[in-house]
Amino acid sequence: MKIKMGLLTVAMIVSTGASAKVPGPLVSTDWLSKNSANVVMLDIRKDTPSYSDKGHIPGANLVAYKKLNGNMTINGVTLKQMVPSAKAFAALMNKSGVKNDSSIVIISRGEKPDHVFQATRLYWVFKYYGHDDVALLDGGTAQWVKEKRPMSNDFAEDVAGTYKAGAAHDEIRATTDQVAMASKDGSARIYDARGLDQFVGFRYKKGFVKTAGRVPNAHLATSSIFLAKKGPKTFESMDKIKATLVTLKADGPSIAYCNSGQYSSALWFMMHELAGNKQAKLYDGSMHAWTQTGHGTTQ
Repeated sequence: MKIKMGLLTVAMIVSTGASAKVPGPLVSTDWLSKNSANVVMLDIRKDTPSYSDKGHIPGANLVAYKKLNGNMTINGVTLKQMVPSAKAFAALMNKSGVKNDSSIVIISRGEKPDHVFQATRLYWVFKYYGHDDVALLDGGTAQWVKEKRPMSNDFAEDVAGTYKAGAAHDEIRATTDQVAMASKDGSARIYDARGLDQFVGFRYKKGFVKTAGRVPNAHLATSSIFLAKKGPKTFESMDKIKATLVTLKADGPSIAYCNSGQYSSALWFMMHELAGNKQAKLYDGSMHAWTQTGHGTTQ
């Protein structure tokens, strides 16, 4: 694991009592091993059969990533993979035993960047609806397996919860209008979390994104560079992350986007949660909304 000792020291603190408040946005496998009985563990993945076929951390409840996103109609256009409604999100979390006072640890498969980005997206939705007692397991299930910790192949039944989504925290979500304004007047720096090939328009996600290119005046900040290159996808050291974000001038008003708000949720996570930039926002509509609504052009 590449988290510096300062963060590890915090992450190893074990709470006493009936619940274990998460110590920060990232927790280690050691911390989770000691606190698993007192937190709600949510295993998020697109490949849901792998939950039982390849196994999961014992006690972790499956959350299907495809059920996390909602549709939203803007200017007569139905957009996909937007933030889910409060009602839909509450219904999904109630099937996983979540309550409003739950301490939540989100677990990705951790084998590749996409797995981590699914987890950061769920994390962002929790924060959007006001649930702050939530963390990611650094390295996910892959790190757990690497350390030869116990695994389970049992397929857990839905566990009833009583979660109710709170009021939306729009201060961490950017709309297309806000992105268009920032693109024109520089009121916020805009960051593209995709790869260079999509940033320059060499490739694009056809069908989902209408045209190639990027939001005008956006800066490239590929999310995957902040993760370990080999083995479980743990986050790079806090020093590296903070230094890189400072170099990118991502320490003031900032907006992260990608194609659907998944990859960029990781960039938001690093800016807002790890580096402490409370002026960072996620454009959950991303290039899908930008190109489908005809609001703006691409470079």
